[in-house]
Amino acid sequence: MPVPTLDDDVLQRILSYLHGRDALHVALCSKHLCDLALPRVPANATVKGPEDLRRTCAYMLSGTPPRAQDLEDLTIDFRTFDYAERAQVDISDYWDFSQALLVAELLLRARRLRRLVLERLHPCLEADPRIGEALASMDRLRSATFTTVADGTFALMPPLSESLRSLCLVYFWNEDDPIESGTKTFPALLDALAPVHHLRALHLQHFQPTDGLLGSHRPTFPSIRSLELRLASSSALELVGLCPNLKSLTFSLDSQQPADRLADGPRWPHLRVLELGGYREVNCLVNRVGTVDKLCVTRALIVGSEEEAVDVRDLLEILARTSPVCLRLPVTSGSAPMTFWNRISAAATQLRGLELVISLAALSVEHKNWLDIVPDALRPLRLEYLSVKVLGTETVRRPPRRTEEALQSAEQARQHDADAKEVEEHRTRSIAGLPERLAEAVSSLRLLSVAAAPANEDHLAGRRQDDDPIRAALRWSTAPWTDKMTVRHWRVLTAQSGGRTLQELTIDEADRVRALVESVRYDELSRMIDAWERVL
Repeated sequence: MPVPTLDDDVLQRILSYLHGRDALHVALCSKHLCDLALPRVPANATVKGPEDLRRTCAYMLSGTPPRAQDLEDLTIDFRTFDYAERAQVDISDYWDFSQALLVAELLLRARRLRRLVLERLHPCLEADPRIGEALASMDRLRSATFTTVADGTFALMPPLSESLRSLCLVYFWNEDDPIESGTKTFPALLDALAPVHHLRALHLQHFQPTDGLLGSHRPTFPSIRSLELRLASSSALELVGLCPNLKSLTFSLDSQQPADRLADGPRWPHLRVLELGGYREVNCLVNRVGTVDKLCVTRALIVGSEEEAVDVRDLLEILARTSPVCLRLPVTSGSAPMTFWNRISAAATQLRGLELVISLAALSVEHKNWLDIVPDALRPLRLEYLSVKVLGTETVRRPPRRTEEALQSAEQARQHDADAKEVEEHRTRSIAGLPERLAEAVSSLRLLSVAAAPANEDHLAGRRQDDDPIRAALRWSTAPWTDKMTVRHWRVLTAQSGGRTLQELTIDEADRVRALVESVRYDELSRMIDAWERVL
């Protein structure tokens, strides 16, 4: 259909995905398209320095009406408040907020903003209170991120916009300028959130109250579905009890914070997703968390390390407590056996899906069989869906060379490179046969996905480019949602002879599987597989 025959509302919908040069190119096509596309040219802006701010303001504040009225997405980076390179300032003076008045001018005229990232909020408000007035006037604002926040920040500004659906607050930390009387407590935060009745996603970073005292005013937030508490204190978890309809919780402790257990209380409602930064976090919430559909752990479980026994103990405790349907677990492995999977199977009796991310512990020939031990290790599990993501050997670094004693000789360096080549060649060969071995090992498996980093050319240098079986092992079809990873998906079928065979999924089928797995809808996934098998 020719573009001019489309209704304007359809064209505007299409153009809403464009900004900057893309929108300008469309605007130059015709007068009619110019009228529709030109407002999209200044729709997005990112400011990354003092000179950048001055240029942006000169452009956005000019025109009648000013172009800033068409802004929908604005980012003010912390580098905006750097001093000029040649400025003569005291070394203790890190930031220059004299240009906060330009930020205020820009925000006062950008009342159609839908997304805003404003870093160094607190000192900006101190430098120009009009910034707070501008924020309060944005009745279309849906997503906001503010950094350098403290309790006192909320006293410097009017109430947050009721239109917000997503809010990220990054509290001050040790690399920020000190905030006078800067504290991080529940009462100030709860008062600030109370007017935002339709907030669905709340992300707090460096929120580290020293206790779980919520204050006399304890509003609840039934609209919040997703809560992220990153680099937090354990007391920050008391916020979960104020979100009765929460579906997704992400929690990670700051490294300087103790892993104190929450006070005993009622168990939290069922969660769809629980993501933990590591195993220290388990102790903080294990007595309060309820069941979850999907449990995710961010920090890798290092097989054969001194921490393995304690980490496995904590993992088993949280699995028994939450009874997840799906588990996402990164594991760093070498030649040591992974003996914990039978205990995982016993602790997580409802487990139907596993997303395993596996990496190599050390670039050594003695570890070259690190992938070969995976299938037999997973044999105790009763899974319907298994995803294995194999990271590349480029993630493994050489030991640091900091002293004369630690400097490796040329011979040692050559040996290291030879080991790296052998390990990489074995990795690529192992990946080629990994799907069949996994299907045979996990007898209940119905769907399998294997993703792998491409062959490391640095380690395979000197091999023939054409018909190289090592490189060919990783020439798989790449799905559109992957990033520098090669991925394939299969149905696992049982042959009449009792053996296991693999039937590769089409891209559309793989998309459907991925959508169901990400939303933890395993009952629907099983019904879809049943329907496929009836067709066969």
